[in-house]
Amino acid sequence: MKRGIALGVFSVALAVVMALPAAAQRNKLPVSLTCGSTTYDVTVAGNGTWQPARDNNSNLVFHPTAFGEFTGTFTPAAGSPPQTETDPPQEFQAQGQQHNGHPTLDCTYSFTIVDESGTFEGSGGVSGWTSGN
Repeated sequence: MKRGIALGVFSVALAVVMALPAAAQRNKLPVSLTCGSTTYDVTVAGNGTWQPARDNNSNLVFHPTAFGEFTGTFTPAAGSPPQTETDPPQEFQAQGQQHNGHPTLDCTYSFTIVDESGTFEGSGGVSGWTSGN
């Protein structure tokens, strides 16, 4: 699990989800994304490092451009002590990513994944822009 965390916050979560038997076929991660005073229930689908997050209640799409520090904690179901890892910030390095005039938003996110092996909780900060408002 630790190897996947270093790949990027959303991709990490997706790698964890894909490793879980119940989630392996759906390849989607529900995430709570808070930008300012607004919280969105979004879904990240796919297995790329910088996948967009789609709002479950509108056509809004959040495009990440940088991730702040990420903290992930795995609590084994068997009662072993929790394992926590913190990863440093990451910035999207591709040239020419289009914002199309949309301002950059600074947000926080969190997610929880539960299966028979235990619970994985992740949280951090993310910057990006939205489309499809």
